Formats: sequence, structure tokens, C-alpha cells
Amino acid sequence: MSFMFGGHETNSRALTTSMLYLKRCPDILKTLKEEIDTKIFQNGKFTVKDLKTILDSELVDKCEELSYFIKEAL
Repeated sequence: MSFMFGGHETNSRALTTSMLYLKRCPDILKTLKEEIDTKIFQNGKFTVKDLKTILDSELVDKCEELSYFIKEAL
């Protein structure tokens, strides 16, 4: 039980912290949205319905700004 609840708390704090950073810095949010749209969704080629395809491919690895943001938030 400790591991389950410990993992839940860690994930919730990381997500909450990420949302706080994005709320405080709208310019970073804009940059991340643009990068995700151009590199992951490829300007409309993919949609959220294609999420499994996107996550299985190497498209996410090409997002440098997103990687920097995640590392900073964690």
C-alpha cells in the first residue's frame, strides 16, 4: 500500500507543479503548444485520437522544449 500511495502522491505533485509553472509563465505555455502542434501533431496530420501512435513513435523525442520543461518541473 505504501508504494501505491507514495507513487500517487509523487505523480500528483509533479503534475500540480507543472500546471503552476505553466500558469505563471504563459510564454512557456505558448512555446510548448507551438512545439507540440508542429512536431507531434505535425500541424493537423495527427489528432489526439492518434495518441498511441504518437507515443510509440519517436516524435516525442524531437520536442526539446518539452523535454527541458519536464526535467525542470521534476
